[in-house]
Amino acid sequence: MTRQKCRLNENLFMDIGDVPAWIALVLSVVTLVAQNKQSKRSAADQANLASQAARDREDLKNSAKEELAKVNRKLRLEKITQDLDELLAVTLQYWTSDGREGATSALMLKVKVKDLSARCLEYRSFLWDRAGEEFSLIRRHITGGHFEVLSRAALSPNDPFIGTASRLISDFRVNVRRATDRLDSLI
Repeated sequence: MTRQKCRLNENLFMDIGDVPAWIALVLSVVTLVAQNKQSKRSAADQANLASQAARDREDLKNSAKEELAKVNRKLRLEKITQDLDELLAVTLQYWTSDGREGATSALMLKVKVKDLSARCLEYRSFLWDRAGEEFSLIRRHITGGHFEVLSRAALSPNDPFIGTASRLISDFRVNVRRATDRLDSLI
């Protein structure tokens, strides 16, 4: 029995020559665990990078949309400014000619006024709060009174009526410029 115990004890213990094999086994297990952790960390980092890249693309896309919207608003405001200049010219042309000669100017005046009134309502999100009301005052002034009356006499260019119309349109144009400056963050 003692002999069997010795053999059993010999089987339980390893030979000195087996030590490097056991060390290599332990090192390979440690290396495998470390590689597995690194692989998981790398996969998580790649997922985070992909997520960040997606957020960056979305932010860039939203920024581009906002910039495009700002440019479109500015173009619309510039068009309003041009139309205000045309409105002033047509107003002067209409009111400085007599009632019989102003039919074409009256038609152009009505078209410009209607268009600008509609745009003041449509663009109120980037105009100022009272833009529609202020333009209604201009519309009432230049298309009121003796508008489209055949017996109307021509006004002189320095008539107070012409001066008021010019001042109202000019003030409105200044407010449109301020709205454009707000889009540019200048105000």
